[in-house]
Amino acid sequence: IADSPPQAAVHRRAQQAAGVNVALHLVLRDLHAPRDARGLPYANLTGTAGLLAARGVRCNGWSVSAKLLIPSLGAEGAGMGMPVDVWVVDGEAVLRRAIAAGVAGVVSNRPLWLQAQLGRIKAEVCAQGGIGRKGW
Repeated sequence: IADSPPQAAVHRRAQQAAGVNVALHLVLRDLHAPRDARGLPYANLTGTAGLLAARGVRCNGWSVSAKLLIPSLGAEGAGMGMPVDVWVVDGEAVLRRAIAAGVAGVVSNRPLWLQAQLGRIKAEVCAQGGIGRKGW
């Protein structure tokens, strides 16, 4: 995991020098995120990908703060071929938003709770006749 485009470039150069290729995810935090018209932070995947490309760096995915979660986030990352994982998902409302956004994965401080919630939500989706998400 890299914290910034410059750090990602350092990681990639080190990997190249060592002759290895390890998946690299770029962390997007809410602290320095751009703000929308309402003053709310958001993940600018397209802009950040442009910064990475300008430095010749390729990341394999995104690790995004749950505070930056928007409905199109999963699709935007997938459209770039870079899956989005969201952290920290410790509440049901955030988990449901992450699922609705189509993210590839979630990180939680409560893994047993998360496992139980995912099982419950999957059962709800199936009971309602929904086709669910890939892998469900």
